[in-house]
Amino acid sequence: MLTIILSGGVPHAMACKIFCNAHQTLRSKTNYLIVNPFPSVESSTRHKSMSECLEKMEKGDAIMILDGWEKSKGTNIVL
Repeated sequence: MLTIILSGGVPHAMACKIFCNAHQTLRSKTNYLIVNPFPSVESSTRHKSMSECLEKMEKGDAIMILDGWEKSKGTNIVL
């Protein structure tokens, strides 16, 4: 099964809503495994969040890049 990782640079306060909306939209339209890194890092430090997100990105088959990706250090490292 294809695994899609969500990625993007959105303000922390809005990230959960934006990432969760993208996750739900993809899940309703595909049979792919969608990995939303945000719920697992919601209460983490910025450094820990980055490490966890990068680890998840490395394991995916594809990345869905959300608006604001240009501001995302993690997305820019992977690209």
